[in-house]
Amino acid sequence: DQAEATIAAFSGELAENFFGLATLINNAEFLARALQAVIVGEREDEGTQKLLRALYGHCLPDLVLQVIEPGDSLPEGHPAAGKGQTGGKATAYLCRGATCSLPITDPAELERALST
Repeated sequence: DQAEATIAAFSGELAENFFGLATLINNAEFLARALQAVIVGEREDEGTQKLLRALYGHCLPDLVLQVIEPGDSLPEGHPAAGKGQTGGKATAYLCRGATCSLPITDPAELERALST
């Protein structure tokens, strides 16, 4: 909300000072289109590590990564709020905007999802 308010506050200046607001424009784009990867699992768990390696194997300049412990929660309003593990396994969710993927527990499936 604060980021959107900041972008709105300066958006009227675009016609007058485009170059001075290039970083603001880039950040507005990042806010709107970032790929949010959420992995629910204990950080040191082998399943979590395999999912992380699948992510790290891709060039994802717009990636926002969060690893949350089972039982922890994301803030209300986050697209993956309320999502947890599937079958007690480390589980990944890929979110863009307000939409998240189905739960992913297999690193090969995560690789495929990231390649499309």
